[in-house]
Amino acid sequence: NDPDMPFRMLVYMTRIWERFRKNNPSGPLPVVLPLVVSHAIDGWTAPNRMVEMFAPSVRGLDGVTPHLPQFEFLVEDITHLSDDDISERVFELYTRLVLWLLRDARSATSLMAKLPAWAASFSAAMAAPNGQEALQQLFRYIAEVTDEMHFDSFRAKLVELAPEVEPAAMTIAEELISRGKAEGRAEGRAEGARDALAATLSRLLLENFGPVPSEVQASIDAAATPQLEAWLSRMFGADSITAVFGDA
Repeated sequence: NDPDMPFRMLVYMTRIWERFRKNNPSGPLPVVLPLVVSHAIDGWTAPNRMVEMFAPSVRGLDGVTPHLPQFEFLVEDITHLSDDDISERVFELYTRLVLWLLRDARSATSLMAKLPAWAASFSAAMAAPNGQEALQQLFRYIAEVTDEMHFDSFRAKLVELAPEVEPAAMTIAEELISRGKAEGRAEGRAEGARDALAATLSRLLLENFGPVPSEVQASIDAAATPQLEAWLSRMFGADSITAVFGDA
């Protein structure tokens, strides 16, 4: 629900007309029918008329209203559409899957409950030209709006119902695994660097000032990298542990 959507739609429409006019210097502009497909959980409640972007006190003034943009955009609110509604309104198979997932994928319960009814559509989409690439886009969306456990459950159930889609599903599963490993390596490197700074600080304190008090060591063990770097910089010229940690 974006309260600025009328303004955004006006910008999109203007860009379309600008592109058209570059190639068509004269003549009438094409008609643009603005449509928002919404899957806001509570339904679309934001304004859908441009005139609503202006203050009521202004748009109610005599003589002002005719000079304000008056267009109204259409809203297809899919949150409350049934499966039959989606199938009746959209004839292209892939688009039906898109609308179903926009409606249900954020809820693991709804996603799994509706999956058996949509499994055949996944099979048919897989068999279409560029079907594997198209389904991979759908699976990436599911992976983004669900956690990994729910995506794995979805993938396993779909492959059971529609074995043909396994190559597309496995590609996304492998991407998620690779992403997780990469994130884990990055976190590991950061943690390793922090631990190295902590160990270096502890060793320098011991060499310069003797045994490190337990409370100071506890602070070192709990500190983040920026704080450790700040304490290390104080080591140069410090004549006591207090000088390093005194105002920490």
